[in-house]
Amino acid sequence: MSVFRCAAYLMPLLAGFGAAWALASTEGRPAPRRLAILGAVLLVCLPFGRAGLVALSLALLVAAAYLAARALRVPAGPAQVVASLLPVALYATLFLFAPVYDSTPRTDADMGRRLTLALELSPISTLAVSVFDDNFYHRPTFYRLDFAAYKHAPPSWTGTVAMYLTAAAALGAIALGGFALRKKAA
Repeated sequence: MSVFRCAAYLMPLLAGFGAAWALASTEGRPAPRRLAILGAVLLVCLPFGRAGLVALSLALLVAAAYLAARALRVPAGPAQVVASLLPVALYATLFLFAPVYDSTPRTDADMGRRLTLALELSPISTLAVSVFDDNFYHRPTFYRLDFAAYKHAPPSWTGTVAMYLTAAAALGAIALGGFALRKKAA
């Protein structure tokens, strides 16, 4: 595996951690400075092309989660931890979903949709299949997860980016509403 591919697989995780760190470390500073530091973290994603867009959308989702937590009066430290756990949870969907997949009969019509959702939520599977055209389902490491029998549409990076941005917009709306209520109450 090339260094670029390894870095691209880690980029969504690092960008998510970086977004949460940038917002937490600039707490109480003027908005332009906070945006400049967050923008610098997000600009690191751009040289990675489509993988960078996946990372950028995940970082925006993490930033929105952090701001939503802060709007709900969660202190900066715990808000950073909660927001940083989001990319970890999304990376883990591939592995957390395997027991559900194994325990469900293969004839279940909804199983394909559930598995496709789990694969599209995971940045690893999206990057491997959609960006790098790597069919990892048949690799020995993943073979025991029984994804070799997966016969549905592979995850697409555009679908993953759209899901992350939609969730970021929803969390951003919660953050804006929370900050407006806090300002109105004060």
